[in-house]
Amino acid sequence: MKQLILLFSAIVTIAQFGYSQVEITKLGSATLVNGTQIAHVVTASGDSNIELFFKNTGTTDKYWKITRKQLTALPSAWEDYICWGIEGEAGQCYSSSTMNPWITPDGLTVFDNQFNPLSGLPVGESGLAAVHFVAQNCGTATYRYYVHDDGGAYLDSVDVRVIFSCASIDDKEPISLSIFPNPVASQLVINTAGLEKFDIRIVDVLGKTVYDESAYKSKKIDVSELKNGVYILTIIEKGIAIQTKRIVVRH
Repeated sequence: MKQLILLFSAIVTIAQFGYSQVEITKLGSATLVNGTQIAHVVTASGDSNIELFFKNTGTTDKYWKITRKQLTALPSAWEDYICWGIEGEAGQCYSSSTMNPWITPDGLTVFDNQFNPLSGLPVGESGLAAVHFVAQNCGTATYRYYVHDDGGAYLDSVDVRVIFSCASIDDKEPISLSIFPNPVASQLVINTAGLEKFDIRIVDVLGKTVYDESAYKSKKIDVSELKNGVYILTIIEKGIAIQTKRIVVRH
């Protein structure tokens, strides 16, 4: 009887996840992370993110949603949010929520020029989830991200363990940054104290890099050619992100 129960459990597991029709990868890597845990190390307080691709390997369009589940209690003053959309298209950022689990309100949809819905995520294409973590205090937390149809069973998932160690900031000299104006229409100004040479990287909500240059003490950035919307600006010193900030471009 015990063997029959184990066999039945295996069949149920295969039925739920064995033919999930989704491949999950992390930006910059072709390795599948379905059902695994990814470590995300935070080196400074503020907003940081990781980009996950969910590829449709089935035979029909998919109107996928993402469910975020907090598997552990969050440290104090921590928040998280998701930007979800089709790779290469405009996505939607959703504000942080205390609900656990929490589901993205909208499924992946292709629209025409008049914003009329045409289809779901086409076969062979990917949805991109930029999952953000706003950590103000040291600590660790583990999240799980499920992909599924609207109202449907979970197809697959990936865990993200966020690690913000106090040891990563204890020995650093104080660094002061000012980034203004925000919202910005044409020129963004970055001034620093306690920091000389650094890199500036700006990505859109789907993780596409729109600006990546080096600077010395201060920098003025022309954003007049960027589309209106939310962007993530990261200050990098010696390959380590020391501060991440959300900026809004509004012409």
